[in-house]
Amino acid sequence: MKKTGFCLLLLLTIMRYAPVAAQNKPEPQPMIFAVAEKDPVYRLGYDSWIQYLAKNLDTGLPFRKGAPQKNYRVVIQFIVEKDGSITDIKPLTEEGYGMEEEAIRVITASGRWMPAQQNKVIVRCFKKEIFVFSEENIFAAYLKKYPTANIPVDSLTPPLPGIVTHPDKDALYPGSPDDWIQFLQYYLNQFVPIKNGANRGVYHVRIQFIVDVDGTTSDIRPVTFEGYGTEEEAMRVIKKSGKWNPAIIDGKPVKSYRIVPVTFFVPRSPA
Repeated sequence: MKKTGFCLLLLLTIMRYAPVAAQNKPEPQPMIFAVAEKDPVYRLGYDSWIQYLAKNLDTGLPFRKGAPQKNYRVVIQFIVEKDGSITDIKPLTEEGYGMEEEAIRVITASGRWMPAQQNKVIVRCFKKEIFVFSEENIFAAYLKKYPTANIPVDSLTPPLPGIVTHPDKDALYPGSPDDWIQFLQYYLNQFVPIKNGANRGVYHVRIQFIVDVDGTTSDIRPVTFEGYGTEEEAMRVIKKSGKWNPAIIDGKPVKSYRIVPVTFFVPRSPA
């Protein structure tokens, strides 16, 4: 009888506190996408982000702290929340001399971003940004070399009149996708970043250019800052690619922007 009474008391105790435990269970956090159909972007677009960095990033900081004279590449990862706020900012590099802290300061001060979208639904998403520290402010130099009149495709700012950003069919390298890959394999010098002292890793370069109605390319420019000569090498190869098949709208060729990715692999760090 005593044993039965003890079991009943234990059961009542569990039933009493079980709902409380369920109520105190934390709400599950929404999924964080590593990659989304539409990546998060700085609220005023790509060119505005470059202008912001040119004005606010202290690229000379490491050299005042005694860093050897060379270009440094800092990578910062953060989460862009659904409301555009920035959370969980952390460095993915360890260059030192205050560079990671300076990059985090600049991101923290950047305000709200345009959040990512997946299937037209706003989602939380990781974002990585590259910061280049050099004696010359590379972001300011970029704005001088590439006037902001020609806005990259992924910017929220309207492009130049007469240049299409979203055609029915994108401009393409002649032939099949395999032909483009073979062209890159033949002409692209994968040793460029290694010769320039790049650390082990994968460097994802993106190059923008205009493809005219007759297929000629112009206004070739980088829209990444991977460094170590990777953008310059990718641009050199695109200049050799000849005429492209122009973009199409309503069955007719049109002048359009095109962005292509070029990837460099560095298997080991320089000795």
